[in-house]
Amino acid sequence: MNAGWVLTAEGREVAARATADLEAFFGPGWRARAEARPASERPAWPATFVELVTLWASLRILIQQGVQGISKLRANLSRNATRDEYRHGTLQARLATQALLAGTRPILEPPIGDIRLNDLLLELRGLNPAGPATTRRLIRAVELKAKQTRDSTAVWVWIEDAGALPEFPRVDILAEDLDRVFTAWPHLLGVVLSTLTPHTADTTERFERGISYTRHLPDTRHRHTVIAHRPALPEHRFELIHHLCAEEPAWLDAALPLLQVPGGLPSLLTRRNPAR
Repeated sequence: MNAGWVLTAEGREVAARATADLEAFFGPGWRARAEARPASERPAWPATFVELVTLWASLRILIQQGVQGISKLRANLSRNATRDEYRHGTLQARLATQALLAGTRPILEPPIGDIRLNDLLLELRGLNPAGPATTRRLIRAVELKAKQTRDSTAVWVWIEDAGALPEFPRVDILAEDLDRVFTAWPHLLGVVLSTLTPHTADTTERFERGISYTRHLPDTRHRHTVIAHRPALPEHRFELIHHLCAEEPAWLDAALPLLQVPGGLPSLLTRRNPAR
């Protein structure tokens, strides 16, 4: 199915703009280094194009708005275009831009954590296939991030699963598994666990201790996200986190008009042989 997608004339123009801007931002040869990532870490077409536009749009907006810490993110991505830090940095850029569009003033690479959103701190972590694929490994990763951010007052740990977990835990089960961590580290408000999924329908499932989303992404893939928080957490402590997950499919179309692409992503991609 994906092979049927082609760039429109505007899509080709935006691809050229994005490539030139990112080369200028990161330095000569950056695109070649990024494309040298292992094949397992590179999405298929058209996700490769959407990934390019997503990074370009998020960085352009963060630069235009003068978001604090953009120079640190630039240095990290420039040095590590072919490593795990690439996924980490692109996630930082996307979440910060989403938060900015939602009316929050983000700070990238604060002294502690990866993104500060008003009084919330996001600490990001990837979970790769190397090592035992168990929930215990996930809990240990959360514990480590909680320890690293112990001097903060309100922290969310955001974990992107890259194939390490054979199946995702339900919200209520994950929350119970995390209770020992929540008790030990009162500053930890909750955990976001996210992965790409073959599911094809958007769903929202609410629990007493969190929420589960499946969302169809702009690049034809789907993301499943589980959000689990500590008991009796007030809504204002997690509503922004929920927004970032629930509205991921829509943010790019809201961002592109700010970069003189008024038609959003639909104006950049079309079907070679549209279904009748």
